[in-house]
Amino acid sequence: MTKQNRTTKKTLRDTALYNEWRHLKTSRILIVSVIVMLFIPIMYGGFFLGSIWDPYGNTKNLPVAVVNNDIGATLEDKKIAVGDELVDTLKDEDSFRWDFVSEDEADKGLDDGSYYMKIVIPKNASENVTTITSDTPSKTTIAYTTTPSRNFVASLLTNQAAQTIAQSVSTKITTAYAQSILEQIGELKTGLNTAADGAAQLSNGSAQLQSGISIYTGGVAKVRNGTEQLSAGLPTASQIAQLSDGVKSVQSGVNALNDAVSTPSGALVAQQTLVQSDAAALQAALVNYQTAASSAQPSLAALQTALAAGTSTVTVNSSDISAALQIVSASQTITQKSASLLTNLNTLTAMLTAQQATLKSSVATLNTGVNTLTPGLLSAVNGYTTLASGSSQLLAGTNQLTASSAALNDGATQISDGSARLASALTSAAQQVSVQPTGEATVKQLAQPVDTRHSETAHVPNYGYALSPYVLSLGLYVGALVFNVIYPVRRLYANPRNSRSWWYAKMSVAFAVAIGQALVLDAIMVIGLGLHPDQPGKFILLSIVTSMTYMSIVSFLAIALDNIGRFLAMLLLVLQLGAAGGVFPILLSSGFFQAVNPLMPMTYSIYSFREAISSGLGAGVYWSNILILIAIGVAANLMLMTALRIHGNRRFQHEYIDT
Repeated sequence: MTKQNRTTKKTLRDTALYNEWRHLKTSRILIVSVIVMLFIPIMYGGFFLGSIWDPYGNTKNLPVAVVNNDIGATLEDKKIAVGDELVDTLKDEDSFRWDFVSEDEADKGLDDGSYYMKIVIPKNASENVTTITSDTPSKTTIAYTTTPSRNFVASLLTNQAAQTIAQSVSTKITTAYAQSILEQIGELKTGLNTAADGAAQLSNGSAQLQSGISIYTGGVAKVRNGTEQLSAGLPTASQIAQLSDGVKSVQSGVNALNDAVSTPSGALVAQQTLVQSDAAALQAALVNYQTAASSAQPSLAALQTALAAGTSTVTVNSSDISAALQIVSASQTITQKSASLLTNLNTLTAMLTAQQATLKSSVATLNTGVNTLTPGLLSAVNGYTTLASGSSQLLAGTNQLTASSAALNDGATQISDGSARLASALTSAAQQVSVQPTGEATVKQLAQPVDTRHSETAHVPNYGYALSPYVLSLGLYVGALVFNVIYPVRRLYANPRNSRSWWYAKMSVAFAVAIGQALVLDAIMVIGLGLHPDQPGKFILLSIVTSMTYMSIVSFLAIALDNIGRFLAMLLLVLQLGAAGGVFPILLSSGFFQAVNPLMPMTYSIYSFREAISSGLGAGVYWSNILILIAIGVAANLMLMTALRIHGNRRFQHEYIDT
């Protein structure tokens, strides 16, 4: 070996870096300590994560007491048992360990810790469901008791169970209500069909009514015309009375003539017989006329009463018209008999004039009767009966009836049109209701009309994945802290030539341990706990960078400030527990923690781990945080080298051990 090589080897042996590693190699205690320190991060983070890796997936082991006091009820002849149905549903679920016990057993279990929650279904649960269709529905109260003092997280989990049960009961209530509504819709469908059929029949009847009214109004017009003619030709009551008096006078004259003429001539007797016959016939016709007039008098009185009352419509019966026709016929007979009597009287008068003077007084009497009868007979020719007043009223009534018939016809038309529209609307409504589904699918839709669709920017399988970024960061920091407490970072095994030589000696071991801790942590997390990062390369790189950054920070504090520095490193750890936003969003923390959050190194490692493990944040977030961590680590090492340069060997002379 040349002198130069021996000199180089001797120089290397004199360096602090060489002696640092040589001492580590020869010290079994340090080797064991370093090996143990490699597992510190996984011991801290791994055990913690392993215990809470998937707590929500193990809730089936959490005991919950269920007390069913429901006694059931009946809704529309259907048996309802909300409590029993809920119990059957829970038996098929394994979200919790459901124990169906009495209330006393449940209370005892809460006291001794056998149960974390008690749920009580009230005895009126089903009965309250039946009130959903009443004016004053009653709510069903599901009472549950938790034990947050025993375990707060367990109480949060069981609270979710209570909400699930309450939602289940709510769904059953809504389902019962929906079934009731849909059954009523079915009944409404039948009723609308029946109403539509009835409206169609009403429409047909209205059309027939309209047709009948048209015929009726035509008949009213004819009655009106006939009534006008009848009214125009009827005599007055005074004229009829005058006619009656004249007939009586003629009869008296004839009697007087008979008395005066004891031996009348054959021609005179024959003529007298004709006069008597005509007078008798006329008297009979007057009797018939008066009978017909009496029969028609009630109808005339009713007509007069209706007209006086302002009735818009007057009913004319066929019997009334028949009575009027009888009166007309009687009046015509009177006219004929009156004309015949007048002719025969004139003839008789002429014959009597030629008779003896002894007949003058009788003839005078007869002439008086004839003169009395003649005006009445002439009036009877132009009229018929005492119906003059009634016929006038009948004429006015038929005029009013004719005027009202138009309004009646319009009303019938409106009824026909309205009933047709009603039939059409009811038919349309029945058709619309008939297409409304009322099956089981509709009931479910009404009971649960809304579904949620959840989408994620990134998938986080369980609680362990969610907390891994936080726990990994803590584990690596604790590993750096433990190293600077156990390993003699301030002890020198060779007199360094300068501060940089000393930095190389200590930090080479520190960085080696930091890298080892990161790799061991990653390996056990992936193999042992089943953590599968979305981006394994970035995950490993970040673990190494984070571990080296934390090691630089803690080593700077421990080497430069000794125990005070170690205390400050511990204080920084505690501060980062609350300010790094590892569990809850930092916005939920107080203003102080929000203010110091950007200053915490762990803030950036947590965000980077989240991107490496679950993605979703973006490569920009990952690389920017990596650069910040590297910058923090470089700054810590520069400050350490500056501190060593300022203090020099004098500061650490007492730590030097000559080997």
